[in-house]
Amino acid sequence: VTAITGNLSQKQIESLTIPETIIRFGKSTFAGNQIGTLFYQAVDAVNEENFFYCPFAYSEIEHLEIGSRVQAIHDRTFYQTVFRQPEVELHVPSIGKYAFDNASFETLTLTEDVRSIDCLAFSEAKIQKLNYNCPEAELAHVDSTSTSLFYDAKISELFLVETMDRIPDYLFANADLQMKEYVIDREYIGKMAFFGAWSNGVIENPIDRLTITEDV
Repeated sequence: VTAITGNLSQKQIESLTIPETIIRFGKSTFAGNQIGTLFYQAVDAVNEENFFYCPFAYSEIEHLEIGSRVQAIHDRTFYQTVFRQPEVELHVPSIGKYAFDNASFETLTLTEDVRSIDCLAFSEAKIQKLNYNCPEAELAHVDSTSTSLFYDAKISELFLVETMDRIPDYLFANADLQMKEYVIDREYIGKMAFFGAWSNGVIENPIDRLTITEDV
């Protein structure tokens, strides 16, 4: 089997395995489902449809397990998906545009295994705690304040890995950072890296205390 194109939406599924052989999803394949455990093993599967009709749109997933051979989570795969587990760790090398747009996480960890993240990958997501541990990842097509990875994403806590000495251009531009106090102590802060991150003209959430240390 290389494609799943049927409509299996609006169901309760205790356990679901997407095998390595799958290379294509159809319209709304698993949209709106309540899934206990999702074993996502498709090495390089793309989506036939966008936004409202993407494969796991509006689904709730209690536990996501991504196989070690998975090379990419492509555009819009987990649009508006709710992840219920305490922490989602992403080790996949490539994350596509809008891959987790509007998704919800308790803790999201982007590990050093992530090598490329396309623009708007986590736009409008709701992230209680973000661990950004992939300082070497290429930020594809992130070239303005409107194409940042976390555009309009609500982030309650933000932690950058200790080895990260450069904050890339536009990284958190127009994010919705919820922290009332924050310390930036990295050697380099990129162009517009935090532009509008506490007040972008639409969201008004001013920070009380921002500290930029002598290490910058």
